[in-house]
Parts: sequence; structure tokens; C-alpha cells
Amino acid sequence: MAKNLEISFLLDFYGDLLTSKQREVIEYYYNDDLSLSEISELTGLTRQGVRASIEKSRSLLLNYENKLGLCDKFLSLRNESENIINEVKRLTADGYIDPTELYAAVNRLKELYE
Repeated sequence: MAKNLEISFLLDFYGDLLTSKQREVIEYYYNDDLSLSEISELTGLTRQGVRASIEKSRSLLLNYENKLGLCDKFLSLRNESENIINEVKRLTADGYIDPTELYAAVNRLKELYE
């Protein structure tokens, strides 16, 4: 995953754990693609202050993910869910449904969320 996309994704999961100012600055930088100077003008921070806030926030987000792993877990669940859905589509594509295989696929999906 690209670094900018990774941080934006982590913001979705952990952004509320940052201070409102940290969240504002890092969202401007990663989501809105603003420069340090532009963010400085919007927030009243110096360019160095903006850079420090971005680095601190980025570090916090990566640390939260390292400890909690919510983003990785979500991506894993989403990927496995898509695999199971594709398997169900394959099992039912030609009109013939093998209830045993279909039941096994549905159970795998159910187990993901228990």
C-alpha cells in the first residue's frame, strides 16, 4: 500500500485518537494534498510546526496499528469475504448448486465474524 494511502486509511481507523489539531493537520497533508506552507497559512502554525505535527501524528497512527492491528484485520476480513463470495458465485454460476460446498462457504463467512 502506498504510504499516503496507508496513512489516510489509518486515519479512518485511528484519527479520533489524535488531538483535533493533529487530525486537522495530517488530514490536510495526506487527504487534501496541501503543502506545508498551505497548511501553515490555514492553521497559523509555522512550517516547522506543521512538519513536526505531521511526523508526530504519523508516528502515533503507525504505533496504534502496530499495537492494535485493526486495519490489517479489516483488510484480511474483507479479502477473505471477497474470496468466499467469489466461491459462492462459482458454485452457483451454472445453475447447479452443491449444498454441501455452499454450506461450507457460508459457514466460513459466518466464522469470520464470530
